[in-house]
Formats: sequence, structure tokens, C-alpha cells
Amino acid sequence: MPKKAHFRNVNRVKWRDEVYYYHRPSGIRLVGEYGSPEFARSWAEAETKPRGARHVSTGDPRSYSGLVDAFQNSPEWEALKPQTRADYSKLARWMHNQGAGNKPASGLTQDRCEKLLDKAVRELGWRRGLYVLQFNRRLYNWVLERAARKKQWGDTNPWIDLKNPQRPKDAPKANRPWKGEELFEVLFDAPPGLRRAYVLGASGMDGSTIIARRWDEYRNGGFYFTRPKTETESWAMVPPVFRFLLEADVERTGHVVLNQNGEPFVEANTLQTRSSDYLRGLAKAGKVGPGLTLHGLRHTAGKAIADSGGTLRAVQQALAHKTTRMALFYSEQADKKRALLDAASAFDEYLGLQSSGFRVSKGQGSDDENHNADNG
Repeated sequence: MPKKAHFRNVNRVKWRDEVYYYHRPSGIRLVGEYGSPEFARSWAEAETKPRGARHVSTGDPRSYSGLVDAFQNSPEWEALKPQTRADYSKLARWMHNQGAGNKPASGLTQDRCEKLLDKAVRELGWRRGLYVLQFNRRLYNWVLERAARKKQWGDTNPWIDLKNPQRPKDAPKANRPWKGEELFEVLFDAPPGLRRAYVLGASGMDGSTIIARRWDEYRNGGFYFTRPKTETESWAMVPPVFRFLLEADVERTGHVVLNQNGEPFVEANTLQTRSSDYLRGLAKAGKVGPGLTLHGLRHTAGKAIADSGGTLRAVQQALAHKTTRMALFYSEQADKKRALLDAASAFDEYLGLQSSGFRVSKGQGSDDENHNADNG
């Protein structure tokens, strides 16, 4: 059977019953079924687009693309985190491909913005649709900060009154923590490249950090690294129980995590897509629950540290957060859990159940019987 052609820089998107693909560097939606001649021609054309460009510029300073150009050359843009700048650039390309790029920025009406937002949610999914809204709100708010900008690009923000898109009711919680049994199931089932990615994820790393790790950084069971998203230097200790899975059957040279062809992942998105496809397969087979993601392992690590009594500083260090405020979520959740347990045990103590060893049993009236009596 001939090997299926592989097209780099392609993302697969599923919306309801529709599956389509788009070219990541250019943001262009590809036509045809994956691997078809029509698809190959569309992909080849997208590959000829300028590489690494921020977005497609029209040259008209008053256009939407001219506004994006100005924003991307501002101090406010440089102050954004590197990952945020990369994400915003992709969203700007998507907007240009919808026809907004070459039109006056001041002519973008709220009605048109609503249609663009609906299309983003329909084509890119709920979460990326939300990012489109957030990016454009920020872009036009930047315009409103200066009179000269308002004169060139308009004095209103057509995105500001749009409501955030509704999260689908049946959508699993984004990046939920993994259960212990799910983690072991995946680690012992996954192919070597993904298995090592999951071990690093359970050590607190995100996708962009994982793909950059090299074996020469591995010392005493952990890695010194700089997290690309926050440019924060940190140290991640690999949980001892998982170290043998990281170290097994590998020559410790080059990158730690390799793809199925034995090559490093160029982009975190490629790793995340590969991981998502694999985890969805396990969920369909009933081996794990729905909603597992690679990034969810970071939340698992933070939750494990906080639940075991770890300090804010410990969570911050493990997840390479820039401030302890970013780590506060895990500590607050653990505090709530401990408070509920303390409240339950306090009630037992108040009733004298702990000291006497008393417990309600079938002979003394079951929970159902007592419930019925209360309602009788």
C-alpha cells in the first residue's frame, strides 16, 4: 500500500460534521480533501507565500492591514509576550484573508464584525473565535488612545460591544487536569516521541518548551530552561516515577522529543495536533475520558503540587510562571478542597462520630430511609 503523502505546515480543523485544513504560516484555507490533487495544488501555492511575514500588507496606511502594520511597529506591540505576538499575527492574516485587509479600518461596522466573528467561530472553533474578538478589541482600543490614530483609523471600536462567543455546552473543559489512571494509561501506550512529550508535560512544561528541550540540558533528573512564552528562566524536575519512561530506549543526543520520522518538531502546534489526534483515538476506544490535551498536563502538575501542600513559589517555579499571582489559581483551588474536607471532618467531630467510632449502617437506617423520613 503506497505511503500517504505528508504536507507540512497544515492544521486540521473539525467543525461539527465538517473537516477542513488550513496552511499555518499564511492562514490560507486549503481546498479539497487531504492528499487530493486539488489539495496539493492549493498547498503548493500557499507554500510560495512569504515566510515569516507578520501578515499580508496592502500598502494602504488607512486600511485594516495598514492599522495592523502600525500596531506591529509600536512599543505596545513589542511589550507583548512573544507567543501573543505570534498568535496575533496569525489572526491578522486570517482577517486579511476574509477581505478586511484592503478595506478602510474606519469602515468596519459592528454588523460586519459580528459576521466575521460568527465565521471565525464556525471555521476556527469557539476558542480561536474568541481570540479573534480579543485581538480586534485590543487593536481598536489602541487606536482610541491617541487623537492622531483616531483621525486615521476612526474614532470608534466596532468590536467593543460584541458579546463573547458562547462556549458549546457539550464541549469538555479546556485543558482539564488528567486523572492518575489516564496518565498511566497514556504513558504506557504512547509511541516514544509522544511518551517523552507527556513526561515533560507532567513536569510542568508547555508545548513550546517541550519541543526545544535537548538531552545536554538534562541534569540530575531535571532541565534548566527558559520558557519561550514568558521568557522566564526555570528548573523543571521530572517526577521520579516517570524518569525511566523518559530515559528508556533512546540515545541521549539532540532533542528529547522527536516525531514519527525521528526529527525534532519545528512548531509546538505540530506536536499538539499529533497529540490531539492520538488522545482522541484513545478516548474513542474508551481508554481515557474526553477532553485530554497536552497542555492539560501543566494543569495536572500545578494541581498535584498545590493539593499536596506545595507553596505558591513551588507552583510558580514548576510551571515557569512570571509571578506568583499566576500560580495563585492552583493554590486557591487546593485551599477550597482542604476547607471542604476540614468542614466535613469538623461536623463529624461536632457530633462525636470520630471519637465514638459511630457510623450509620443499614441496621440503624440507610441513607435512603433517613432521607425519606425527613421528607415524610
